[in-house]
Amino acid sequence: MGYALPPPTNPSLFELADVAFGMVSLTGNVRDLDQPSSIQSHRPEVIFHMAAQALVRPSYQNPVETYATNVMGMVNLLDAVRRIPGTRVVVNVTSDKCREHIICPVL
Repeated sequence: MGYALPPPTNPSLFELADVAFGMVSLTGNVRDLDQPSSIQSHRPEVIFHMAAQALVRPSYQNPVETYATNVMGMVNLLDAVRRIPGTRVVVNVTSDKCREHIICPVL
């Protein structure tokens, strides 16, 4: 299954490549506290978290939105994950600008 913002263009690469074929595709935003919980019914064992604002210039232009996405989005996702039975690992993909890596076991 996939969970992401709506595609930013029309047509989008998501549509042109037919990425949704054979999978469940949910549209949502990790910044919305209740949105990540929509993945719970799918009971994923592995979660790849790539919902970050990774570009430096936009982070300077929109620091509050960047913080909300990168920090609170991760908090919202991890809060949802802790209530999913059977989830084994969360792979957090970060920007190459990140200087430290945190390993967090799923509890």
